[in-house]
Amino acid sequence: MRNKKTIVISVLAVALAAAAVFAMRGENSSEAYANEATGISFKVPSGWNIKETKIPGIDAETTIAANSPDFVFVADDREFPPNGTVQSGYEFNVWVQKPSNVKNFEELQAFYKLGSEGHIVQEEETVTWNGQPALRHKLGDFKSGQLFDLHTVNEGRWITISFSAPADDSEAKALFERILGSVEL
Repeated sequence: MRNKKTIVISVLAVALAAAAVFAMRGENSSEAYANEATGISFKVPSGWNIKETKIPGIDAETTIAANSPDFVFVADDREFPPNGTVQSGYEFNVWVQKPSNVKNFEELQAFYKLGSEGHIVQEEETVTWNGQPALRHKLGDFKSGQLFDLHTVNEGRWITISFSAPADDSEAKALFERILGSVEL
């Protein structure tokens, strides 16, 4: 009888641990976020922290950061991204400039071809995303973390979406794709 109780308790403990991991990664439920001023909405896993920031002195720019509860980023003194290390968890960012000083997709492509933003691009492709042309970057598998981003211009808005995860996380790209797929303009 005692062994059966031990087995049942062990099975329950494993099931609860798995449920916690799935919940953290958003595999069971999601939480919707919408910002009327920027016209952007998206879904992140339940329990993530969402913070909206207006860039001081620049009324046209808004940043929305959604972090998993276990997200830890340790900054360092490097000038360009990755300017720190993702220790654990995930961060999904949306940056919107409205009105945009970049007027169309061709100007956006030219901006990134100039090497602006300090991108260390490992992969770049032009894609159609949300009915718009967009630039997708994989900024690398650094020891400090994985970084993915997407850039587009839509109805006078310059939109940059980025995702950060630990370097050794094999599920990061799939989670980014799932959240990115929920974004509505």
